[in-house]
Amino acid sequence: MTELESDLAKHWNEVYHKRDYQAGKQLFLEVVGIFSAGAVLFTALTVWIPGIGLPLSGYMVAKVMMEAAKQYSRLTVEQRKQIRCFIRVLNGGVSYFLLED
Repeated sequence: MTELESDLAKHWNEVYHKRDYQAGKQLFLEVVGIFSAGAVLFTALTVWIPGIGLPLSGYMVAKVMMEAAKQYSRLTVEQRKQIRCFIRVLNGGVSYFLLED
């Protein structure tokens, strides 16, 4: 189990604000470097990732999530919370529970 997976389980009842989601989305894109290296060109079977707005193959989704998990331990406490928020929204967990700023 990665530290990211462990923290998602540990912080299951965490409260998020819309600013956490927005910051998490930006940070996620920076951390995984999705726009560098042209990763989006590898689409065969596509999966739509909401919030990022890019179709990705199942392989690329797994690769992106593994990279996020690797980089997670290098982030600050606040950045980790933002990444957890973004990932929870991606998984359909909290988008309608985001508090106003």
